[in-house]
Amino acid sequence: MEYFTVRNWLYDYLAVATLIATVVVVYSLWLLFYRPFDLFRDYTELGFEQIGNGKNFKNNVVKRHFINQYRKRRKIGDLPPSYPNGWFEILESDELKRNSVREVNALGLNLVAWRGVSGKCYVADAYCPHLGAHLGVGGKVAKECIECPFHGWKFDVPPFVKLKTWPVHESFGFIYIWYHAENEKPLWRPDIVAEVESGHWKYRGRSEFRVACHIQEIPENGPDSAHLNVVHSSPFTNGTSLNELGVSSSFFKHVWTASWAPNSDPDRGHEALMRVYHHILLFNKISCFHIPVDVHQVSFINLINN
Repeated sequence: MEYFTVRNWLYDYLAVATLIATVVVVYSLWLLFYRPFDLFRDYTELGFEQIGNGKNFKNNVVKRHFINQYRKRRKIGDLPPSYPNGWFEILESDELKRNSVREVNALGLNLVAWRGVSGKCYVADAYCPHLGAHLGVGGKVAKECIECPFHGWKFDVPPFVKLKTWPVHESFGFIYIWYHAENEKPLWRPDIVAEVESGHWKYRGRSEFRVACHIQEIPENGPDSAHLNVVHSSPFTNGTSLNELGVSSSFFKHVWTASWAPNSDPDRGHEALMRVYHHILLFNKISCFHIPVDVHQVSFINLINN
């Protein structure tokens, strides 16, 4: 009788252990292959190690203050315009539900965004031209119009009151507006990627970095292929410290060859063509993992709506 009791207990133990192992494996697979991975980093997390002589700040607000003080001491030459002409992402599509209104602060502007009953998105200047009420604070959607929270005006009437609206484009799960320093109409439209619009390509995550630089420096990094073998040759095991990224490894390194040129098609002057060839070099002798990539580069600017 004791033999059967021990055997039954062992079976129960193995069943529970198998169930736990199965749950762990399924959860791990879900983390690796199904759950989107979002990585967020602030410019206070990288570099400027000398600030505070190694002092551990309790929050990055204080460190950001010190970093900005250092940056103000930098000699500044001629600056480009504050914002380049182009399409700027101001909201994610799921942040603006049907019949809802959102206040948006972007491009040095106060804006209001709303989605009509049809599902179409609209963006306009935030302040009512009548007496200056903020349409994003208490404003309501009336069919396809925005209704002022002060006097209930809808901006299809009266006709003598004009509210500036902005060209809007929605795709890839984002809402874009067109900005042009001379108020020209959109010179181009973002291409539609069928795999994204149909849902065939699923959202798998993002890497989001808050940096301290002029907004135009980010897309200008694209044609700078000369930095690839200096900055991006080290393996990820070297970490993210700027003092370590440039350390060469005789065991493992990335090798890049790239070319960049504007698209010669007059209808696609907003696009650049980049050809990248990458391989991994082991022990400075063995070449493997050869990957050629043709890139069609169109820059969209993501604006954090604070």
